[in-house]
Amino acid sequence: MKMKLVKMIALMAAVTLSGCSAGTLENTGNSASDSAANIVSSNKKASSSTKGSNTVSSIGTAGNTASGAAGNTANSTAGNTTASTAGNATAGTTSNTTTATTDATSDILSTTTITLYDSDGNTVSVERTIYKNYDCEYVDADGMEYSTDDDVYFTDENGKTYQSLNDSTHYFGAELEQHVLQDANGNGVTVTETTNGDYYYMDDNGTGYIDNGDGTWTDENGNSYTE
Repeated sequence: MKMKLVKMIALMAAVTLSGCSAGTLENTGNSASDSAANIVSSNKKASSSTKGSNTVSSIGTAGNTASGAAGNTANSTAGNTTASTAGNATAGTTSNTTTATTDATSDILSTTTITLYDSDGNTVSVERTIYKNYDCEYVDADGMEYSTDDDVYFTDENGKTYQSLNDSTHYFGAELEQHVLQDANGNGVTVTETTNGDYYYMDDNGTGYIDNGDGTWTDENGNSYTE
């Protein structure tokens, strides 16, 4: 009888240990929801001590899964998104903007500042841009745009009218080029670009001058000057 009792106790102990191991392995391999289901099933067959062991295991699994997923996801997303956005967006934007600016500049033939005046004699400086297709654009420092049909009469966006300045130093609003020369005696003379006639430059007395291109000038009377 004692022998049979010992065998029965050993058999019961083996069954109890087998159920605990199976429950622990299932909880380790499955997700949090599957682990909870397995714990309930395993606890029904296991002893009170086994229930306590499985419950602790489940809590540990749930905690590790939540913190691990949240931590890794947050770190990975923040790191990768920042690096990708900063690197790609900056490089792409800079490259595209530079190309667009270069193309726009290459379409410009020339830019000149011209002076206009209104009916009260007030003047305004306007930048005239001529493009390679010979379209013209007139804009002042405040961004006001002007239009004209003949480069003499202008109208701004508000309908106010102007005329291009034509005087001793301006021609159709453009400032004429001037140079200060010295004769052999050190006397100075100012010559101004002309718009017609045989000479490109004239002084206030109407005498014509020629630029020799080497820093020297000659007037129509054969006198030499330096700039």
